Amino acid sequence: MRNRIVALVVLVVVGVGGLAPAASARMRTRIYLGDTPQGTQLAFQIGLKPTGRFVLIQTEFLPVLECEDGTTVTNHGYGYWTYPPPRLDGRRIDFASVGETSRVALHGGFGARRARGRMHFRIAAFSDVTGGTQVCSTGTFRWHARRVREPVYRAWARGKDFEQLI
Repeated sequence: MRNRIVALVVLVVVGVGGLAPAASARMRTRIYLGDTPQGTQLAFQIGLKPTGRFVLIQTEFLPVLECEDGTTVTNHGYGYWTYPPPRLDGRRIDFASVGETSRVALHGGFGARRARGRMHFRIAAFSDVTGGTQVCSTGTFRWHARRVREPVYRAWARGKDFEQLI
């Protein structure tokens, strides 16, 4: 009797463990890496739900921000993700997010291999010049991106330059 219980427990554990990959495979993802006219880089992760709808999972970018006091903020990365993720209208996105200290607007389209659009990003920051608060902004800029495989994205996330990876 004890052997049957052990065998049943092993089958249940193996059966539940076998479901884990199926649960994580619910949404396939597409990764796009690109650049801006400022010479900075950005990344988008788009998810394809089993229903066939595309959603924006994550956005990462390294903008150049011009501040009201004349200073420039560089080498500071930003990432956006929300839950539930914003849906794309077909393969187009019109996304805006307003937080307490930041605002982002993202418009564009994601094709099978390429993506492009417009983006605007701004933050509230302290000024070293005036000692008060100020707004730092990218202004509206155009972006272009290419779909890449996940190992390329991982290398980019570790600091490799996008142009050197492709």
